[in-house]
Amino acid sequence: MGIYTITPMNLGRVTREKSFFTYMTDPGKKQELAVPSFLIRGGGYNILVDTGGPLPEATAPWHLPYEVNADETMPAQLARYGVKPEDIDLIIFTHLHWDHCYNVELFPRAHFFVTRRELEYAKDPLPRQEWMYDSPRSGVRPPYLDIDFHFTEDEQEIVPGIRVFLTPGHAPGHQSVAVETVAGRYILAGDIAPLYENWEKRIPSGMLMNLEECYKSFQRIEKMGGTVIPAHDPQLFSRAVVGGRPGER
Repeated sequence: MGIYTITPMNLGRVTREKSFFTYMTDPGKKQELAVPSFLIRGGGYNILVDTGGPLPEATAPWHLPYEVNADETMPAQLARYGVKPEDIDLIIFTHLHWDHCYNVELFPRAHFFVTRRELEYAKDPLPRQEWMYDSPRSGVRPPYLDIDFHFTEDEQEIVPGIRVFLTPGHAPGHQSVAVETVAGRYILAGDIAPLYENWEKRIPSGMLMNLEECYKSFQRIEKMGGTVIPAHDPQLFSRAVVGGRPGER
């Protein structure tokens, strides 16, 4: 059912300690990370997987430095591909960390999908993870509090050819997205594999809830099959464009 194309949209970048993303690997080394949103088109749908972070001036100080150029805002990136915010039909969140769930006020027609477990945890995370979710206890009002969500189940087909499945470990309610494309099945892995290295070497993220669940999630992705697209690797803009060109629908 190869009806979809996937285009990663560039919503900025952060530079962090690499071992935060590659568990106990390369401590002291810096790593630039992309902050993307994935535009999926086909079958009459315009779909986003994750929606990036806020503009830097509205970003909580504990997330800085976070850089976004003028052409890297959500409206600018959508316009590059001939899509208006009101054209977005569905938004699927892999999880609700701050760099995956902002900009939602732009989409008046969209239906939003997340796991119930992820939303419940986001509202009441462990103290050391409050900053990851911009928890209300940290003094920020996160955007997910204002969304009327559809809650997904494991192995749920959202629309024909697009399926979500649970991949916890980095976040308790984390899910990945399997997309049937013109080039075969692709897996939007989210932060279970923030870099290509995580998947290729089976290295869990350094920021996690449960190490054992991370490895079980790798096994689930292997069983699902397909080409894995990580959540934050800068290479994804050249490696992960699956069909389609700017302006195509």
